[in-house]
Amino acid sequence: MQNLREEARIRAMGASDDLIASLPIYRYRKRSDVEDPVELSTTPPPPQLPFSVQVPSPLANTVEVPERIASPPPGSPTSSSLKKNTKKKRRFKFFFKKRESEEPQEQEHHEPEVRYLELNEEDASCSICLCEYENDENLRQLGCKHHFHQTCIDEWLHLNAKCPLCVQNIEETMSNLLMYGLWRSLKQPDLDHPYGYMTEKYAWALVSGVGVFFLGGGVTLYHGISGLIEGGHVLHDLQPAFMALGGCFLFESATLTVAYSHIKKAAREKGLSFFEFLKNGADPTSVQVFMEDSAALMGILIAGTCLSVSKLFLVPWLDSVGSIAIGLLLSSVAVWLVKRNINGLIQTRMDKEKENEIVNLIVQDPVIKSVHDVKSTSIGPDWARFKAEIMFDAEKLVRKYQEMHPHRVSLDIELLKECKSDQEVKDWLVNQSSELLFFVGREIDRIELLIREKRPEVKHIDLEML
Repeated sequence: MQNLREEARIRAMGASDDLIASLPIYRYRKRSDVEDPVELSTTPPPPQLPFSVQVPSPLANTVEVPERIASPPPGSPTSSSLKKNTKKKRRFKFFFKKRESEEPQEQEHHEPEVRYLELNEEDASCSICLCEYENDENLRQLGCKHHFHQTCIDEWLHLNAKCPLCVQNIEETMSNLLMYGLWRSLKQPDLDHPYGYMTEKYAWALVSGVGVFFLGGGVTLYHGISGLIEGGHVLHDLQPAFMALGGCFLFESATLTVAYSHIKKAAREKGLSFFEFLKNGADPTSVQVFMEDSAALMGILIAGTCLSVSKLFLVPWLDSVGSIAIGLLLSSVAVWLVKRNINGLIQTRMDKEKENEIVNLIVQDPVIKSVHDVKSTSIGPDWARFKAEIMFDAEKLVRKYQEMHPHRVSLDIELLKECKSDQEVKDWLVNQSSELLFFVGREIDRIELLIREKRPEVKHIDLEML
């Protein structure tokens, strides 16, 4: 009984199966320092013969060879020895029959979404088992951005619902508005949301910013102004207040350090400065945590200074002035955060230099004659969409087709010479038109690959032919 109580107590400290299953699963992929250029195959496909000339594949007919039944090696269990365990196996199958029939159905309905997580070599290790990750290995990433082997972290969370590194409770993380928005933004695109859920992290960060404005700045301003108007404020023993301020300063400093290191690392990966990432970075969660913690630390310093001066010089109204200053500080930070998240929700045009770079790349292609109706949208430096209408140079396009497929051109000439009626000539023209249209589609795909190679942040490209 004592062991059962101890096991129940340990299980009570762990997370539930539903909460663990809601954490996203990734497949590990090693991050390469230099991206491999996109190689375009120049080998032409085999010529497409008319339907009347096509010959069935010789591999269509197959012969099944019966398997040879090998004689059992010496020392292996015979049929008589296997019969002894028949009852046990039947009993085992009967006992687990229902469970085995239900497992595939549950896996079909509860299959987690899988995405790839690219990591550097120094970060590609599990902090629980101290083993390095292997390619295509399943990982779980918590809301605090720490990642582990799926099996390791699942066993850990069943016993302890906190991250092994930062000791952050995953239940509190998942209930937080910012973490909820971050979790929602990781969902895969579907039919109703073909471009994904990326903007949801800005929406929930906006809600958090509005909460800071009304609850943080508004309530603090109200108490400060009411203290000045009503007066009669008496300062008692300030030791508990200073102890509370000291504890808050330590906790806020720790979270601020984590947010700062995360933003600095993300800015370095994107080739931006720290302040550029604060303004235009595509990670509103880390920016929100950094700004809120910075405002909290400044507010703690203001509160401690005002309390000390009020107690030292016996000026109680200075405490109310400090509350007003903290309220103005929180309100200004909240307004900046709200404005930043609104800009993230309202998709704006790509950087003009980057857009012109893509347009010049298209125009300089030999088969392109002109580019029209260029439109682009972006959400931070990590996601962009580009749309344009292109006009091909018909003569150069056909000449390139002839140069890339000389054998097909000669075959088409021979087929044209063999045409005896108008219907055969029409069929030949239809075949030529379909081949040219297919070649135009391949050229559009080639240009899109060149754009993605030049600008990897462009996730969606729409090129329409005039």
